[in-house]
Amino acid sequence: MGIPCRPRPKFVPCPLPLTVDALFKKHLTLIPYPILQLSKHTSKDRADLKRGLVKIVRGQIEVIVRFCFPASTQYHDTEIQAHSTSGTIAGTNITMRGPGTLIAAWAVLAVGVLPAAVCCLSSERVEKLVKSLSLKDKAGQMTELDLAVAMDWSQKTVDETKVRKLIRDYRIGSFLNSPLAGDNPGIWTAREWRQAMRTIQRVAEEEGVLPLIHGLDSVHGANYIKGATIFPHQHGLAATFKPTYAREVGRITAQDTMAAGVQWIFAPILDLGVNSRWPRMYETFSEDPHLVSSMGAEIISGIQSFMHDNLTTAACMKHFIAYSATTTGHDQAPVLLDVRDVENYYLPPYRAAVKAGIRTAMESYQEISGVPMASSREYLKNLLRYELDFKGLLVTDYGEINALHGEHAVASNSREAVRIAMEDTTIDMSMTAWDVDFAKDLIKLVEAGEVSISRLDESVARILQTKEDLGLLDHPYGLVQDESPLDAHLGSAADKEVALDVIRESVTLLKNEQDVLPLDPKRQYNILVTGPTAHSLAFQCGGWTIHWHGPLGDEEINYGSTLFDGLRNVTDSVVDFLPGVDIDGRFITDKDVLADRAAQADLIVVGIGEAAYAEAAANIQDLVLPRGQEELVMLLARSSTAPIVTVIFEGRPRLLGSIPALSTAVLHAYLPGPEGGLGVAEIMFGRVTPSGRIPFTYPKHQNGPSLLYYHKLRQRDYDVEWEFGVGLSYTTFAYEDVRIASGPVIDEHTPVNISLKVRNTGRRPGKHTVLLFGSDVVRRVTPEVKMLKAFKKTRNLQPGHTESITFVLDPLEDLSYYGVERHRILEDGDWLFGFGEKVDCRKDPSECLKLTVKLSAQYLPLCQAVCVAWDRVHQTCGPQSQNVNTTALVGLGGSDFESCMSACAEQGYWRWEMADCLRDVVMNPRALCQHVKRVCPYPF
Repeated sequence: MGIPCRPRPKFVPCPLPLTVDALFKKHLTLIPYPILQLSKHTSKDRADLKRGLVKIVRGQIEVIVRFCFPASTQYHDTEIQAHSTSGTIAGTNITMRGPGTLIAAWAVLAVGVLPAAVCCLSSERVEKLVKSLSLKDKAGQMTELDLAVAMDWSQKTVDETKVRKLIRDYRIGSFLNSPLAGDNPGIWTAREWRQAMRTIQRVAEEEGVLPLIHGLDSVHGANYIKGATIFPHQHGLAATFKPTYAREVGRITAQDTMAAGVQWIFAPILDLGVNSRWPRMYETFSEDPHLVSSMGAEIISGIQSFMHDNLTTAACMKHFIAYSATTTGHDQAPVLLDVRDVENYYLPPYRAAVKAGIRTAMESYQEISGVPMASSREYLKNLLRYELDFKGLLVTDYGEINALHGEHAVASNSREAVRIAMEDTTIDMSMTAWDVDFAKDLIKLVEAGEVSISRLDESVARILQTKEDLGLLDHPYGLVQDESPLDAHLGSAADKEVALDVIRESVTLLKNEQDVLPLDPKRQYNILVTGPTAHSLAFQCGGWTIHWHGPLGDEEINYGSTLFDGLRNVTDSVVDFLPGVDIDGRFITDKDVLADRAAQADLIVVGIGEAAYAEAAANIQDLVLPRGQEELVMLLARSSTAPIVTVIFEGRPRLLGSIPALSTAVLHAYLPGPEGGLGVAEIMFGRVTPSGRIPFTYPKHQNGPSLLYYHKLRQRDYDVEWEFGVGLSYTTFAYEDVRIASGPVIDEHTPVNISLKVRNTGRRPGKHTVLLFGSDVVRRVTPEVKMLKAFKKTRNLQPGHTESITFVLDPLEDLSYYGVERHRILEDGDWLFGFGEKVDCRKDPSECLKLTVKLSAQYLPLCQAVCVAWDRVHQTCGPQSQNVNTTALVGLGGSDFESCMSACAEQGYWRWEMADCLRDVVMNPRALCQHVKRVCPYPF
């Protein structure tokens, strides 16, 4: 059908033929177009639906159905390939289960778009290709090299001889990175990128190797492509609290990256920003799981929805998982976390990404509780593949399999490192980066019988399915011609306006004494602009801009305005610039000169913050901003009575000392990109009313860099500089008619409807983000003080105008958590809901709405988990699962989900350990399918 899909595993065929009538006898729901509850319709309705399905089955090569068990996140997809005249679905890979939900792909015909949650199995072509490949080809497909190893540095282009040797000798399947990402000046144009990609694909074709896929870190726009639009980094994008911006940024990023002939984008970053010292804070959206989930899902949709000539892109969720939770705040440092914490806080963004249809994932550098991620069965099998049911391509981060030997010291040599990664994880592709040792070792391991060829087949199938879904197998030259219509959009005025809009809604007003802002556009000011970030495009853009560690200088950025430039553009006032101190806090302007100029000014604007940086090279020992920057503000405050407006450009929240107290107003601009200066200036002069909110907790003391707003009840007893979600405006807002429309008591199936009206009670138009927090009053695992459950930004409200907002929460999704047994559960009990960053329902319940959850007798999470697990065992192991004593298991020896649920409800003494055990069987079928009875004995 030509629709991009994620790879799907093989399914064991049904033991008996399945009639069309049988499809509709299991109380199934056919969705999404139209939505019909079959059990509530007449037999004639069912017959009509049946004929519709049969017609589509006959008329299409592929029809997809999906089974979803109640209260479960586990999906079961399959494909109907043929339909016989007798009414029996023949030659299919389908296993019926019920009760459940059936999603039929015939609905696609009505709307022309495949829903993100529905996807294909591995295609017949991919299966044939996998079988046809040699061992060397398979190992090559699983190898990814940095393009720098194939460069002619004298010409700054790819060396065809080097490319040919790598492809001919090692059959590699992927390159990554910009070869100019290091300290080599310059950046490739889109045309130069296409020339390089065309050379690679031509050589591959000549050498009989399947088309290669190239991965690129387009993390805030297509930042490695000359002329592309640069957007704010993710923490600034999240400060808008507007997911639709994330979708549009994703779309433009895909468009500009595809202009370079590249179809694999190593974004978004779904790590939580939980440690202020971490040098990758700015790459995250937020410390909050819900905000990260919402922004992440939308940017993924934007990236993967963009199509050009039937070609599309793959986003990559990274870095799986809990990469940011280092105890020291240093990049790649060890993490000490309980698995339950990982599941409750770090997993939700990845769950949302899988639901959004993410095609690829990247594992992370760090270890968790002593086990490196690249060797973790717990996280890369059980959590990623089983719990999330992720079936896409999984790539390592840079050199991580080899690091099992060289840095983590869990393998005695590189060969053992490869064996461990293949045996204990589901890694598909090794970002080996600089050598081909992975491919060599993998071949030797297979030849020695230490790694099975079927293990390679699984990964190669996922790799080739990704390439097919992107259109690479059919059109390897589709994006790499000399001329591309996408060039016309690269860095277009329209796209730059989107970037500027994001800045306008992200800049956050944190302090505004005496309403010094907005400035009067009619007044003539005498403005002194100073500070290390006040006149630097490079510092506004940050790392991952043109080069890995950021621009080598402002001259590499071909558009934009610094803070100094922006102020001069929006006012006719006198605006002078003195640098004051450099980024490290060293005075480069004479202090007396500074003092004299400050005394003459009636407004002082100070730009503070950090230099551009990326990853481990930017590890710090002290979170305090370079002391000289604070001394600059102190000098200005002593020398002048003029208001001081401090503007922060930084990638992580550095401790500010006395700067906030000495400043009349404080604006946080994050790392906004080239147009950041203009965006800030527009806000300062009232052309735009600020509406950004800070997406992390801003620490005030050295002992608070890991303090989160969703701390536990006994955890926090000291101040922070600014709370998560703080953001001031030039106008005021009030909430009216706040209520829980769904009533005060609900069960697990009743949506929670919370509604209110937002009124602009001030004198200026403005936008306002409503933050809905929930507090679980009592639960078996200690609850957080509060958690963000939903948010919504209003339109631009005129004074006196209102907007109605309704939040709808799903109890099974939004009020459940991973409990003592490490399974997702919903508990009876009370919840309190409140609005705004300052709300504390526990201290003052009268400010909040109360909701009681009373579960129905049909809510059986243990039974659900065991029966879904057993169903997947039967699906995975097939006839081998009959080794289980079916009499003792009361019907569980077959594939009947209903019998399993009935048995569990009747017996009432099953245990969570059975679900865990059956999960292990699913994730290790070659080892355990023959021994299910012994490994997972009755009783439960």
